[in-house]
Amino acid sequence: MRKVLASAAVVALLAAGGCMNFPVNEDPSAPGTSMAPVACAAGGHCSIDVGIACTAFGCESDARDIEVAGMTASAGPATLTWRIPRTAPFDKVFFPRDGITFEDARFTCAVAANGKAFSCVDRAPAGKYKYTVRLEWRDNVLVIAPKDPWVVNH
Repeated sequence: MRKVLASAAVVALLAAGGCMNFPVNEDPSAPGTSMAPVACAAGGHCSIDVGIACTAFGCESDARDIEVAGMTASAGPATLTWRIPRTAPFDKVFFPRDGITFEDARFTCAVAANGKAFSCVDRAPAGKYKYTVRLEWRDNVLVIAPKDPWVVNH
């Protein structure tokens, strides 16, 4: 039993250590954290940078909430595009086919740029809409937990 527990502890430490090579932003109000929403405008195109945030407990997307201002019928839809940097350590991270998903059908989404970008057209009225971000490591070396931020249309 002791060997099993010791082995599990070593595996957990190694896994956490592998994640620690990625930037970890501990300031909750800084860009790249879930506390600082991305501001976008209806009728336009909005680019959202997304990467990975890791702690000793694992890794997940650092996708943030998005606030879209001016969502009216006359303003037209907003196009939201999430982008993963092509530089290390993110060069092996990509969006799978279901990289960004909404339960609301007024968001139509598709993967682009060989998995390095994901675009969604937001045709939803004012309201709060949860979305899920899934990222994968190209060689399945690192497990990246999905994240569920919000798009808030005003």
